[in-house]
Amino acid sequence: MAQAGSAKKSPVPGKPGTQTIVQIAIDVNKTGEFEYLLAAAQCPYFDGAIVDLLSGTAKYTLFAPTDAAFEALIPGLIDLGLLPEGTPVAPASLCLLDSAVLGNVLSCHVTDRRRFSNSVFNRKSTKMLKMLTASTWSRIRT
Repeated sequence: MAQAGSAKKSPVPGKPGTQTIVQIAIDVNKTGEFEYLLAAAQCPYFDGAIVDLLSGTAKYTLFAPTDAAFEALIPGLIDLGLLPEGTPVAPASLCLLDSAVLGNVLSCHVTDRRRFSNSVFNRKSTKMLKMLTASTWSRIRT
């Protein structure tokens, strides 16, 4: 989560901090950038599985979509018939999505291991990463 790195800097640049992805998202959300992401991860039909995954000891990197990204997504989901007409552009609206659809949206933003943004996106080359898939979320939940 590139933006989260600035929330609480570790004493030595590049060294992992002690916070989980969820703790960082909550801290950074105080500026109002990740309200939709936190709401999506906490939808009741996930039964805490996503929060547990991102709060655990396994190493993951979250390329966190901002609220602006989700706000732009909701009208498109309405146009596709994945959300009912008139659905408000609000964090709680994400939980109206089918769990598989929202699971796919979230999982395509998470990869295994700790990644530095400059190792993925740099001036010289772009690195391809394997992101988690919805089936990975399913295996985690069972």
